Amino acid sequence: MKRVVTMSAFCICLMVGIPGAARATPILGGAGLTNPASTLTFDELGDLTFQPITNQFAAYGAVFGPPAQSIGGIGWTWFPPPFPVQGFSNGYIGGNAFTGIFMQFNQVLSAAAFAVSSATDPFLFQALLNGLVVDQFQMTVGAPGYIGFQNVRFNAIRITSFDPLFGENELAIDNLQMIATPEPAALLLLGTGLVLVAAIRRRHRR
Repeated sequence: MKRVVTMSAFCICLMVGIPGAARATPILGGAGLTNPASTLTFDELGDLTFQPITNQFAAYGAVFGPPAQSIGGIGWTWFPPPFPVQGFSNGYIGGNAFTGIFMQFNQVLSAAAFAVSSATDPFLFQALLNGLVVDQFQMTVGAPGYIGFQNVRFNAIRITSFDPLFGENELAIDNLQMIATPEPAALLLLGTGLVLVAAIRRRHRR
């Protein structure tokens, strides 16, 4: 499997192995995915200042949980711009990751990345498919940038901090980029097309 790991001098990344699974691909810096099929900017619904975020963005590809109990509580909350990373001007979501917060996607993805800014404590990032962990890595994000997974099938990402201290287990994300896994019907159509092209080439050679 192709691995693209861009590390920063300010980031410590620990790969945590999952038996029989593809390796995680942490992405830090740059613009995230090269050709995302869709990007959720969290500005699609206008100003949601300090509202808990759960299923408001379901039509755009993802829901978020658990519901935030309060600002700074466990769960996601919408914050007004600017996002705390240079070059971003839109609203964003953030939350307390102690015991785990997640994003659940409407379909199975082959890649997802998002801009992240966080406290300096380590966070565990896990990709899940139907509730089972298929890839994970633990990372201390000392410099903001993009992180995510690619080259693995998943439909959820869970982020967990193991520090109960308020302020040390918070992170914010923005510009969630997604690439869906091709549907079986699309793969079948592609395979059929390749077979036809090969047959035509053989006929011309004769």
